Amino acid sequence: MGYSPAQVALRWTLQQRAITSAIVGARHTQHLQDNLGAAGWKLEDEALERLNEISHLPDRYPEAMEKNMHERRDAAVDMPIRLS
Repeated sequence: MGYSPAQVALRWTLQQRAITSAIVGARHTQHLQDNLGAAGWKLEDEALERLNEISHLPDRYPEAMEKNMHERRDAAVDMPIRLS
């Protein structure tokens, strides 16, 4: 690709669904120029998917507890059906 790690990181950030802008800081003109190099191109689908995969954080409480709750609950108890 030929892009710096900072450019790839900024491009990945900008391609996330919920992100509309990225706030960047530059201490030197060179940093600013490097950051601006993240504009005008897009990550390929495979690269974007891979970066999303390796940066995914595990579910935390309460999401982890709630995930598939109904299936776990149904599998935990075998209730006979009563017909009156």
